[in-house]
Amino acid sequence: MPFNFRVVFNGLCAFVPNRPVTPVGLPLEKPTEMQVVLVDARTRTQAIDGGILQPHFPIAVLKSVNLKGPRDLLPRTRLEWRLDRRELTFEVQDGTPHDFVLVQGAVRGAAPQGGQPEPGALPADTPRAANDFAWGAHMRLAAPAFAQIDPRCFEDAGSMGLVAARVVVRRGELANHGFDPMQTARYKFADTLGGGTAPRPFSNKASVEVRGVTSVKLVARDMDDLLPKDEMDLTSADNDWVEITIANADDGRLPERLPDPNPPRQPTEDEDYRWFYSLCAKRGGLDAARNGASLPIPVRQGATGPGVVVCMNATFDR
Repeated sequence: MPFNFRVVFNGLCAFVPNRPVTPVGLPLEKPTEMQVVLVDARTRTQAIDGGILQPHFPIAVLKSVNLKGPRDLLPRTRLEWRLDRRELTFEVQDGTPHDFVLVQGAVRGAAPQGGQPEPGALPADTPRAANDFAWGAHMRLAAPAFAQIDPRCFEDAGSMGLVAARVVVRRGELANHGFDPMQTARYKFADTLGGGTAPRPFSNKASVEVRGVTSVKLVARDMDDLLPKDEMDLTSADNDWVEITIANADDGRLPERLPDPNPPRQPTEDEDYRWFYSLCAKRGGLDAARNGASLPIPVRQGATGPGVVVCMNATFDR
């Protein structure tokens, strides 16, 4: 019986295509693979600009009902699987798309000359579609000279201290997930490192989907050769969804958080974004380049606003 398969990526995930993509708009060359690097944020530390970096942990969350074969778990049990120093791949049989597809396309144009944008309208040079992957924050927007990721992130032993976990995506449609830009607060990056943005929404979730599959196997390889390979077969009812979440999540946080109608404090910036600078290939030059200023991170514009977003993802060049 065919079913559908979805992986939702949440939190401090660095997306690295095998071919560079622009921060917005149709890529010049379509990538054929995406590696997702979960930055090693498992220890509280201090960023080079003095900001405190709070711990995050790599987890996969799935439902026991989707495990294939005999099991002694209640059907509504949810499983949390720590992915420390694991490289995760998916072996998917049948289904569409057959290859890797990045959902990234047309951008919004500017208001007509002499015209005024509608109140609350989204700014120009942002994606037209709500599911466009480019609603995520590309490092070229924040720090163009530091947008290349450290190549050691794709090594095994060499990635120690940089990478908590890694996911290789070779099939499926990768898009922004569960995001309404009209109902999301706007953020901007400062131009400290030669980037900078006008206020715009940014997301913190993306998902990859393959429809009509007949089997899915999760394969987790230990990057340090300390543990044997783990394999897990998943299944579901005909035309139903198997959905798992892979997150680099705050200490003690599950992949979702219920909104608080009366929050004690709405975050005014995504402080966790500083973690991504530890992955930059040329991070040794960050201190001199910032010249005493704070590292560029997404800062919320306006005292109030809908849909505060934290633990954003980032896209790097390889």
